[in-house]
Formats: sequence, structure tokens, C-alpha cells
Amino acid sequence: TWPLGWAWVPTVEGVAVASAAGVIPAGTFPIGAYELRLYAGDDQILAHTDFTILSPNEVDCTDGFDDDGDSDIDCDDSDCAAEPECVPPPTFVAVGGHGGAPYFNVLWSDDGSTWSDGGYTGIGTWFDDVVFAPDIGPQGVFVAVGPSVAAYSTDGKNWTGQSAFPGLNMNGVSYGDGRWIAVGNPNICRYTDDYTSATWTHCDPGFGGWSANAVAYDGTGTWLVGGGAALLADSTDGGVSWSSVTDMGSGGYFRAIWDGTQFVAVGRNNLVHSGVNSSSMCVRSAYNSGDLWAGLLTDGNAVVYTATGTYVFGSAAGEIATSTNLS
Repeated sequence: TWPLGWAWVPTVEGVAVASAAGVIPAGTFPIGAYELRLYAGDDQILAHTDFTILSPNEVDCTDGFDDDGDSDIDCDDSDCAAEPECVPPPTFVAVGGHGGAPYFNVLWSDDGSTWSDGGYTGIGTWFDDVVFAPDIGPQGVFVAVGPSVAAYSTDGKNWTGQSAFPGLNMNGVSYGDGRWIAVGNPNICRYTDDYTSATWTHCDPGFGGWSANAVAYDGTGTWLVGGGAALLADSTDGGVSWSSVTDMGSGGYFRAIWDGTQFVAVGRNNLVHSGVNSSSMCVRSAYNSGDLWAGLLTDGNAVVYTATGTYVFGSAAGEIATSTNLS
């Protein structure tokens, strides 16, 4: 006769959790999918059946498994609604600084009208730019940069700061396809694929002594950086190397975005340029009487460019202007 044995095998891992000759193992098994096999000898399976061990509710909101069998997995399950990793980030996050301690301004809002303090009290002095990476983690992640510092937050309200750029003035940051690129003054460029790391890799847009202020990504492999004296360069290898610099004349860029079809860069002396890369940028209409600046929405598609097809421009003088066609 062949000795009989039972084996409880997790479907995913494919290895036996426990087995005993003629005895179904007793005890508590982890929540998950299993296969119960009846063996004759070491490798002859006489019978098997699939089963799942469930919980009364979703106990792990990041394991990719329907713990309670209600067809709702992880953050889609109402049991996870209050878990930090499942709370949707705010619609807007704004960063900046002011003249007295605490220097940082980090604000968040769900409607653009009522704003709350993000409460950042970490290292550094102020932030100059922030970008949202929607495809990182369950809910996305915010990354902000400023003089000497990079900070990140998964909810826009609780931040971790680190000295990623000691002694450097960082002016802008953008995100695309798992990479962050930050730029600063003078001719500073750094990139990373790990937003939690304090080590960013050096890159050189070729601006010489001029500042790099604006950076944007087109979603398909091209990065654009703009800076002082209206200099432009682009990269198709994630910022490792940059094209020869394009000089657009007087002025300087402060912010740049990708609107879905083209880059739009704005800056000093009513500067508004657009194009699909640095060599194709052309002059568009001017809007305000002062230097143009642009904020970033949480989805990263902001001078601001809205879902309704409207560009929203702001100036250093506090002016607001809108356009639907950049003309």
C-alpha cells in the first residue's frame, strides 16, 4: 500500500504549507487561495480541490487580494476607505515660502477655494516647485524641491524632507515614466528614479552660467528644460544627455508644461513660447504686464492647462489671464 498524505498548497507560491500522512493539517493558515491535494507516495496526486481562506473584512489594503470575498480588492473595498494608503490625495497642492520662520508654505485644497496648511516643518528654507506622480503607489506621490531640499508626500498633507541638493538652488521639478528631473541655478540638473532617495544623479543641460528654471515631460520620452536668457534644451534619454542649446532671445523661462500636444513655456517680459521640442518653439501672444509664472495641478498638466482646454496664466504682479488657443 502507498502511504496517503495531504498537502495544502498556496496557489500563488506553489509550495506546500504543511502536510501529514493521512491527516489534514490543523491550525490557522494565512488568508489566500489554496489547493488541497491528496497524495499517494511522494508525487502521485489522487485528488485535489481549490479553496480560499477569507476574512470577515479586508485586512491588508495593499496585497492585491480580495481578503473578504466581496469582489472589492484593496483600496476599492470600503473597509480600506480610512487607511492612509487609500485616502485620495487633494486636488491641489501649492508650495512656496515667506520671509519669517517657519519659512515653508505647503498648502492643500480639494476645491481650489478653501486651503489648509500642509504642515511641513522639515529641513530647508522654502519650496519653489512641486509635481504629482499619479502612477506611483496606490494613490500617487507629490515631490517638491527648493534650495538644498527635496520632499515627498503620498497625501499632500504629511511630508518627508531630505537634503538632496546641499548648497544648490533648485527651481523646478517634473515627472514622467518613473523618473523625476529637477533643475536649478546656475545650470543645475539632477534626476532620480527613487523619490525617497537623498541621492540624485548629476546632469548638464548646457546653460553655462545661466539658471535652469523650468522642466517638463511630454509623456513619450522627450524632456524640455528652459532657463535664463530664454535658453532651451531637450533630452530623449531621461536627462542623461541634452541637445545643443536653443537661444530664443531675450527674457527667461520660469515655468513649462506639456499640454497634451505641445510644450508651453512662459517667463520674463511676457514670454510665451510653444512647440514639440526645443528647436521647434515659436513665440505666442503675450498676456500680462509682468513676468509670467505658472502653477502645477496635481496631475502635472499645468502654465495651468485645464481639462476644458483653457490655459490659465498668472503673473508676478498677481494678474490672471486665460486663453483657449495661445493667441
